[in-house]
Amino acid sequence: MSFNHGMITLFLLTGGLLRAAPQTQTNPRISNILRTHVLEYRTQGLDFVQTLARVSGDFRIPMGIEWIEAPSAQSPLTLSWRDTTVENVLETIVKTQPGYVMRLAPGAVLVSCPGLVDERENPLMVRIADFRLRRVPEGLAYRKLHEVTVQTISPPKPTHGAPGGVIGSYLGGTDEAEVSLELKDVTVQDILDAIAGVSTGYKLWVVTFALSGNQTHAGYRRTLGLGIVNPVPDDEQPVWDIFHWDDAIPSPQPARP
Repeated sequence: MSFNHGMITLFLLTGGLLRAAPQTQTNPRISNILRTHVLEYRTQGLDFVQTLARVSGDFRIPMGIEWIEAPSAQSPLTLSWRDTTVENVLETIVKTQPGYVMRLAPGAVLVSCPGLVDERENPLMVRIADFRLRRVPEGLAYRKLHEVTVQTISPPKPTHGAPGGVIGSYLGGTDEAEVSLELKDVTVQDILDAIAGVSTGYKLWVVTFALSGNQTHAGYRRTLGLGIVNPVPDDEQPVWDIFHWDDAIPSPQPARP
């Protein structure tokens, strides 16, 4: 599991529980940012994901990115704009890659490739019936999300009649904020969107799909960790990277499945 490059997410709440927002709801603050007038803007020498991340950080837009590790998406982009809007900046970047779309989700701007990854093979479309946390450290909240996703996709087999489960430990900072939330009948993507929307630090998540199209034993498109050479085993799939706005986004490593 990829814990590098700011792989801690947080749900920060001031009393009560975070609950799933209606799918039609949008974020007025993000809508206002997207309408912001841009006199002049330029990006240079960054790949597709890095360019999107730069705009996310420069304009403080929570963002989720689902992409395929194709050569075209790893080529450096040089783009410039005059007298435009933030939304047009993002749309121009998204249109550099065929099959990608951008939409405003309740918590963040989502860039994805539905025409390239079938929804039935996308592990982020897996539905989670009930996801609850109460007063747990923010880093542990991210780990719990991963554990619940893995167990939903590939439930562990019971041993000698005992129920299956995940055993592990978590060492977080003593000053980590505590987290409580309650989400029902939502997708993994919905939960990641909520993370980006309410986090005060980790506002960007990235899911990297393997170019090969190889599937895990559960029948889902294989995912990769940015900056990690070794393939992620099936029992840790799917994985995602989460970053601060100002974090450097690593380039994919060459040795991939």
